[in-house]
Amino acid sequence: MLPGALPSLGLALAGTAMIAAGLYLLRRAWRRRAGNRGPSILGGWALLAGAMVPWSALGGPDRGIILGILAACIIALAAVTVSIVMPAKRRKTREPSAAEEISPGRMSWHTPLRITYVTLLTGPLAGAAAILLTISFYRFLTGAGVGAADTGAAAFIFAVTAWAALASWVAMDNSLVRKSAVVAAFAAISAAHIFLLPVGGA
Repeated sequence: MLPGALPSLGLALAGTAMIAAGLYLLRRAWRRRAGNRGPSILGGWALLAGAMVPWSALGGPDRGIILGILAACIIALAAVTVSIVMPAKRRKTREPSAAEEISPGRMSWHTPLRITYVTLLTGPLAGAAAILLTISFYRFLTGAGVGAADTGAAAFIFAVTAWAALASWVAMDNSLVRKSAVVAAFAAISAAHIFLLPVGGA
């Protein structure tokens, strides 16, 4: 191992651990229906903000923060994926309810189709909507006269953040119609902005 690799690895692990802990506290606060959620919310955001310190020390104040945001988005997407898959496995192992005992064949086709659709909505469909949003955002910055380097960096961060936000919404919302409408609306509005406005305009 190179002499400078161990400190860099330590900074990356520290930043990643703080991000994971912060996201865990925020998720626990969101799932907690009663009681005082303030400490978990404050602690979660404090850890997320503090995680930018080791990432900044690793890659500098500009690239390091970008790396930290990307790490947070990747961890959030992984948590969303787990939250979709694990409840489905728990539902298969739990004791069936009275309604399920009356119509045992209903869940055999409905549940797999719903899980498949939500997975597609969280991954490629939300990703496609995020790409359209990013192109629209890029067009806006270009039309506003922002430099090419700044526009590219901002669009890269925006793409990952938009995908994580849409995927989180899909995972949290229980209404299949509403979550589908949100993703479709973002995609349609962005596509209209991209294809209907002139290239140089915002």
